[in-house]
Amino acid sequence: MQRVRTGCRNCRRRHKKCDELRPVCTSCSKKGETCQWPLKGDVIRINTGDSVKKSNGSPENAKTPSTVHSEVAGSVGSEVASTSPVHGEYNYDDYDVLHNVFRDYMFLNAFTTNPLEPFYLEAEALEVTHSLDNFVTEPPPPDLPQDEKIRLLNRYISEVAPWLDMFDHRNQFTSRLPLMVKERALLYSILTIASRQQEKFDTSAKERTFRLYEQCLTHLLPKVKQVPSMDIVSSCVILCCFEMMASNSPSPAWRKHLEGCAELFKTAEVNGFSGELKSAVFWCFARMDISFAIAGRMRTVIPCERWLPAGSSVYDARSLFHKNVTWNEACDNFANYSVFLMSRVLNLIFAPSLEPKEFESEWLRLFNELSLWWDERPGEMRPVEFQNPSNEVPFPKILYCVSPAISGNQLFHTSAILLMSNRPRVDVSDSGILTRPLIWHAKQIVGISLTNDHHGCLINSLQPLYVAGTLLSHPSEHKIIVDLLYAIEKRTGWSMSWRAHDLKRYWGLLDR
Repeated sequence: MQRVRTGCRNCRRRHKKCDELRPVCTSCSKKGETCQWPLKGDVIRINTGDSVKKSNGSPENAKTPSTVHSEVAGSVGSEVASTSPVHGEYNYDDYDVLHNVFRDYMFLNAFTTNPLEPFYLEAEALEVTHSLDNFVTEPPPPDLPQDEKIRLLNRYISEVAPWLDMFDHRNQFTSRLPLMVKERALLYSILTIASRQQEKFDTSAKERTFRLYEQCLTHLLPKVKQVPSMDIVSSCVILCCFEMMASNSPSPAWRKHLEGCAELFKTAEVNGFSGELKSAVFWCFARMDISFAIAGRMRTVIPCERWLPAGSSVYDARSLFHKNVTWNEACDNFANYSVFLMSRVLNLIFAPSLEPKEFESEWLRLFNELSLWWDERPGEMRPVEFQNPSNEVPFPKILYCVSPAISGNQLFHTSAILLMSNRPRVDVSDSGILTRPLIWHAKQIVGISLTNDHHGCLINSLQPLYVAGTLLSHPSEHKIIVDLLYAIEKRTGWSMSWRAHDLKRYWGLLDR
């Protein structure tokens, strides 16, 4: 079916001719509907063509799509305005279209380029009008002025990359920038997320962000049938980070972006121990994965086994994180180990069904591993200075010297709270760190964020602060946590206030 290329959104959706009367066309006027006009320009249409094959020639031998993948296939024909210059307002329906196209790109790329993952999609779900092979748009607009591009790249380096590089002493999301910008899709993903971060301080940047996102997809989509390079995988992870930066809840769109990245990781053979850029990209993704899992009260998108090299058991992971490395690498490894242990805690407590004995066995393993993590931390992962709470400030001051120590310890305390809150009836030593009161762990979490100013770590504290806040009862403590979340959002541009709102609801403050 040929899509209508002119007219308002409603007429295009119905494939009806629109008389294009502005501001309200005749059809919408008769139906009493809001008449919305798309952004000017051609449209991008996606078709997998012959690239998605039946495995061994028949659907019976192919992998059947899951519910999520079926939903993805059904929206493969999504449209997105091209990058031709536009004057005027965009609306967030247009953003939804871009999100859907990006999500579909990741799934389709994974399913069409990984011979080990044959995937069968119903032809009806893939009915579209043009294939990517024949994808043509109007000429893109001129690049950003050089001074504006420099400002955005500088913002990326100072405000965005610290979170991406938080557990990577090589700072690969920053140090590789001169090489990164040669790949246009990656360059535009960097500019897009930098522009989004600036939006919190300058609302006039919103339309520019949208245009940059369009540009990024324009460079990304033609590569849908190519095995993804690490530049492309990095671009997709940055765009997932873009989604997280602006999210006000664990939305389905955020989840599907994570699932799309997870499929790309399969194709590109990316895990936490792939080395250098692959490892850096993976652990950046892993932090998003556990953040979503905590907020959504669910398991991580990537199962714990796939965080490790092929053939490795989660029960052998400790030796992988303890391998003989430099002190910088040791800090990175211990911080990443805390992320891994958090994922195991989440996957245990949110497992759909486990026999009591199985739950107890895994719980005890995690209790012991977390206890060892705390005891075996290298010196750089321990506080530089510590000050107990006072009558004026109910939280301790805990200063760390490196970002892996800041967030690694904060994640440890979060894991401790979640694990001990779900303690089965088993005997454990009462003298260890994990058996301290849950409120003690909660106050450590808040104290770490109050003391350490590293922007990446403040961003990463969103879910730990929420978990801590659910355990604290005094109004003065509530005020400090809420003010802290608002201050982090104001300082970093990352969405934090939604968790402050969730805490107010949890405390019953919204009912008063």
